[in-house]
Parts: sequence; structure tokens; C-alpha cells
Amino acid sequence: GAFTVKESDCKPTITGLTYQDTNATAVAITGNNQDIVRNISTVRYTASGLAGTKSASIVSVQVNVNGNSYTLTMSGSTATGGNATINSGTNVTATVTVTDSRGITNTKTVTVTMLDWSVPSAILSVNRQNNYYSETDFKVDAQYAYINGHNTITITYRCVREDGGGSAVTGSLQDNVTSVVTLDNNYAWLITITLVDGFGGTATYNIRISRGMPIVYFDRLNNAIG
Repeated sequence: GAFTVKESDCKPTITGLTYQDTNATAVAITGNNQDIVRNISTVRYTASGLAGTKSASIVSVQVNVNGNSYTLTMSGSTATGGNATINSGTNVTATVTVTDSRGITNTKTVTVTMLDWSVPSAILSVNRQNNYYSETDFKVDAQYAYINGHNTITITYRCVREDGGGSAVTGSLQDNVTSVVTLDNNYAWLITITLVDGFGGTATYNIRISRGMPIVYFDRLNNAIG
């Protein structure tokens, strides 16, 4: 005669789902392979304690996270895979689904801790002193991902005369600190300012600064002021 079995008694087993960041550069900055940096960290998932019940076998292990699905590779009673970035600035849930040879499934979830990251940007101020002198004030207000205070920003500049003469003027700047750079006021200059954060995120800005234009000049021959 027919007999029935409760599906809940036949579910494949899964005891755990974990994740870790395998991007060594990112982990060196965050100091924690459980802190996942948006679009930077490489996230590997591990499902453990996998087994079929009542002579069924495991046929697939899949992780779904933030709208993406990854098939994990079985080895004994564990399965690993994913090895992908996550595009989210807030925590996400990863769900593993284990399917057995009868088509019966079981799931487990883990919350993935996300740190928001984006390419740096800046508000720039570059002005000749009194709109005339060779002494030129550079100030860069950098906007970059905080990453729990672990991220860094490097700001450099390169200035070349617009007429192609002379030699380049180069150096580095501190974030939000005014530095004085000497750019010969007889010439217009083309300035490139580059920001690079700890993850290699880069922003480049190009600025042109004119020759020094005196606000007032004295014409001694004609005894005139302009």
C-alpha cells in the first residue's frame, strides 16, 4: 500500500553558512575579512554540514545575495564559491539553498556586513594670490569612503606651462590644507590634480590658470593708472 513521508523529515542538512573577503588588499585596509567593501572585496561563501537524508544525495548548492546567484562547488560535506564583489552600501543577506536528488531543499542565511565605498572626488580651489602673483594657493577638499577610519587619500599635482616651455612643477598636498605653489606669473599653466585612495580608486581633475593679471598697474610714461 501507499505510505506518506513528511518532507520536513527528508530535508538535506546544512549546519552553517559563512563568508569571508579574500581580497588581500582590502583586508589589509579593513583589518577584518568579515567587513566587505562595496565593489572592492572578493566574497567567498562556505556552506558546511551538507548531507542528504534517507539515501538522497546533494545535487546543487546555490547562494543568492543582492540579486545575484552563485553555484558553490561541493567537496565532501562542504561547498564553496561565489568569489565576487557586492554592489551595496548597506548590509545584505546571503541565502544558501541546498537541493537533493529528490528535489527537496533546505536553506540557511547569513548577514554580510557591508562598508560603503565609491571613487573619491574633490572640491578644488586654485588661485593666484591677488589674482596676480606667481604664488598660487592650492586647496583640495577630498570626499572619500571612510571605511571605519581605515581608508587613506593621496593627493598629487603636476603643473606644466601652457606654451610647453620650462619644466613641470610637481608635488603633493594634504587634504583640506592650503599649500602655496609657485607658478611663474608670466605664463598660463595647465594643472592636473590626482586623488588616489587606499583601494586604488582614482579621480583626476584638470585646471587652467591664466597669467598673472595685476588689478592695478602704473603707466609711468603717461602718468596713468589702469
